[in-house]
Amino acid sequence: MPDLLDSTKQEFKETIQNSAPVKEIMSLNFDEIFKMLVKFGGNLLVASIVLFVGFWLAKFASKAIKRIMERREADAGLISFLSSGASLAIKILVIITAVNQLGIQTTSFIAVLGAAGLAVGMALQGTLSNLAGGVLILSLKPFRVGEEIQVQGVTGVVRQILIFNTILTTGDNREIIIPNSKISNENIINLTRLKTRRIETRVKLNFGENVDKFTDIALKIMNEDPRVHQTPEKPSVIVESLTEGALIFRLRAWCDTSVNSSVLADLHKRLYEEINRAGIYFPQTAIDVNLKNNPNLSENASN
Repeated sequence: MPDLLDSTKQEFKETIQNSAPVKEIMSLNFDEIFKMLVKFGGNLLVASIVLFVGFWLAKFASKAIKRIMERREADAGLISFLSSGASLAIKILVIITAVNQLGIQTTSFIAVLGAAGLAVGMALQGTLSNLAGGVLILSLKPFRVGEEIQVQGVTGVVRQILIFNTILTTGDNREIIIPNSKISNENIINLTRLKTRRIETRVKLNFGENVDKFTDIALKIMNEDPRVHQTPEKPSVIVESLTEGALIFRLRAWCDTSVNSSVLADLHKRLYEEINRAGIYFPQTAIDVNLKNNPNLSENASN
């Protein structure tokens, strides 16, 4: 075993001594080696200065972008993404420049880096699509933090717009996290972007009820509410359809988006009270029960 170890050490030593770089260095005299060290030291000093100045510039650029976008009141998520992205891009360029200054060929390094980036990109395809979706949302701004939206079959208030996902909070205080790629490729309904909205409700009445009286009551209730607008359209009551045993009316009114739910709830309450007071009745579901004579049942009953 010791003989095998000694022979391995000897082979390794001979391999190192016979290698071309080592032979080249061994053939140089002291002055030539000194010049090489001085040259390498100079390149190392320049590379260090490039790294120091480059990293300082990256930090400065990141802060400058952040200040400029904050003055323009840009979205907080977009500010963070662009400032950090600019800093990372500058640092990568600085590192490549410093490595090249040391005399190391960066062509193969960039090729390997590109191949590695391609492999990582293929592996993280879903994550990158979420990143692209986040950039689109932050750039195009189909919704902002604090607005209520409907997307992917859920409705909630936007709490955070992150690079990879968006966080919503529902009315019953549930947190919903949706990938940005799903949102950017989906129809988005922004419920609070516009200042005014039209509320609508459907009411059924029995045949034979006084239609004009009901219309007058409904219009009176909507017009008396100070939150209801007269523009762009006055409150209206129309007969939507005739169904079996009932007339269906549609009531429409415009109001501020912030109070549309409360206006609709108050409209329902007052309609119920005023219609009953006026002697107008809603259709009621009736169940017809038919009893037929059954000899078996009669015998059981007699027993």
